[in-house]
Amino acid sequence: MSDFSSGLLALLKYGFYLQVFGAALVFIIVSVLLLLFLGELKDIPRDASCWAAIILVSLALILFNVYVNVLQFRRKFPANWIFCCTIAFLLALGNAFLLPAQDGEDFVWVLEVMALMCLYLLLGLWLPPQCPPLLYIALTSFIICALVFFCLLFLYRNCEECNMSVLCVDGAMWVGMCPIMLFQAQVIYGYQQTIRPYFDIPLCSVLLLIDFIACYTFLTGIEDVIMAVEIFSASNQKMMGDVASFYAA
Repeated sequence: MSDFSSGLLALLKYGFYLQVFGAALVFIIVSVLLLLFLGELKDIPRDASCWAAIILVSLALILFNVYVNVLQFRRKFPANWIFCCTIAFLLALGNAFLLPAQDGEDFVWVLEVMALMCLYLLLGLWLPPQCPPLLYIALTSFIICALVFFCLLFLYRNCEECNMSVLCVDGAMWVGMCPIMLFQAQVIYGYQQTIRPYFDIPLCSVLLLIDFIACYTFLTGIEDVIMAVEIFSASNQKMMGDVASFYAA
């Protein structure tokens, strides 16, 4: 009888993981396909694309807030899946309208983001005995930060052809996403609340999609991030002050 119970629990656990990560993978694939499809239709005026992206993402966020705060939707099948699939589609479509046409090099970022998510989800699967979950997140984040720092330092000293600005911004994303992804992984694996969120499987999948979209959008706009940092760097503060004084006069 105990063997039957343990087998049933294992089946429920693996079925839970399959639904969460399977649905998230489907959402991500749809997001990438929409990027490809809309990339072929970039005759749309840029202003129209931006407005479409704003409307779609706003609708998705409104539905997301309604879904999170109304337990009747979160606990009722198939309303929970209908809501979350709609949210995922609106987010993916809004992201596709927002980003410019993607080429082959841009889609290399998809592989990096998937690698990042897989790594942190695997790290979140393991929790040392007697170790508080938040302490594990803090220690792991510190280790990742140190590894990224030493990797960048090594490349800075030994790779003259490397674009260090791009690598530093990329490394910042790896460091910043570490505690976020680890916390989400611990929630999925039941370490934060001592129980897996069986009733929130669609919500977990949507949150993983949001992680993917955020990281991919950040990486595709990496040159803009570098430009913004350069504009607001200390070396340009005097120039910006002079410009502000000129217009104030």
